[in-house]
Amino acid sequence: MGPVLWEYARRLFQTPGFGDTVDFDHIKRHYYVVHRDINPSGIVPVGPDLAGWLAPLG
Repeated sequence: MGPVLWEYARRLFQTPGFGDTVDFDHIKRHYYVVHRDINPSGIVPVGPDLAGWLAPLG
């Protein structure tokens, strides 16, 4: 993801009422477990590190 898009996504995530409704773990598990045509093994990878979503905005 480019730096401008990353900054925009983080700004949205840090907007009150927006980021606190996002469950990245659920999104990731849904993608990797439900879509057996994409991931027939059902293996859910570790990561990514989500700490950057709350880093101060530039």
